[in-house]
Amino acid sequence: MNLRVSSGVRVSINEDQGTKVLVFDQPVRALSLEPEEAAKIGASLYRDKRSAILPNLVTLVESGFFNTPRSFVEIRGALEELCPKVRPSSVVMSLATLNHKHIIRRTGKRRNYMYVVT
Repeated sequence: MNLRVSSGVRVSINEDQGTKVLVFDQPVRALSLEPEEAAKIGASLYRDKRSAILPNLVTLVESGFFNTPRSFVEIRGALEELCPKVRPSSVVMSLATLNHKHIIRRTGKRRNYMYVVT
C-alpha cells in the first residue's frame, strides 16, 4: 500500500519475512494523520485481512449501515459477507470498542442490544 498523507509524506507498507514495515519517503520524527489516513494504515497492518473485524465495522459505519439501529445478528451477517471467518466473541469486542470510542451507541437490554451511529 502507498499513501500520501495530508502532511505531504508518502507512507508505504512493505511485507518483509512475515512482518509489515512502514517506510517513509523522507525522515520523520512524528507524523500527524487524518482519521481516514490512520484507518487505512491501520487496516493494512493487520496480518490476516479475513479476520480484520474492526476495519470492516468502520466500513459499515461509513457506508450508513448503522444509521438505523441494528441487532447483533444483522451486524454479524453483514460482517460475514466482508470476512467469512468471524467469531462472535470478536464481533462483541469490536462493537464494545466502537461504543467506548463513541462511534456507535449501544441501546436496549443485555442480550438484546441494538447498535446505531451516535
